[in-house]
Amino acid sequence: SQYAATRLLLRAGARKTLAFSEALTVVTLAGWLLVPTLPALVLLSVVFGTSVATWVPALSSLVMSSAPMETRGSIGGRLAFYRGIASAPAPFLGALAFEVFGYSTLVAISLVGETITVFAILRFIPK
Repeated sequence: SQYAATRLLLRAGARKTLAFSEALTVVTLAGWLLVPTLPALVLLSVVFGTSVATWVPALSSLVMSSAPMETRGSIGGRLAFYRGIASAPAPFLGALAFEVFGYSTLVAISLVGETITVFAILRFIPK
């Protein structure tokens, strides 16, 4: 799917590709919440994998095209570093939230957040 994602990025641009990726995540979360059968989960895994495959090149393209040429390497490295630091406590916090709120509540909250993100990408990232 990485090749198809890159082709989409070249054709549609970073902004539309990011919005498409997040929209696929919205579909995935809605499916996890509403249709928890094995065939649906297998199909949703493909949709989610496509979402991830489209997000990574689009985000990298957006960040690198926004950065000055002489600092792109540094910015890419810092982005990876800070993303790693910020995500380090995620498994612990996710388990804690699961214990407090349960599966459905967390997926529903994520669904709302992802939906807002789609509209924010389309609204605030310039064409």
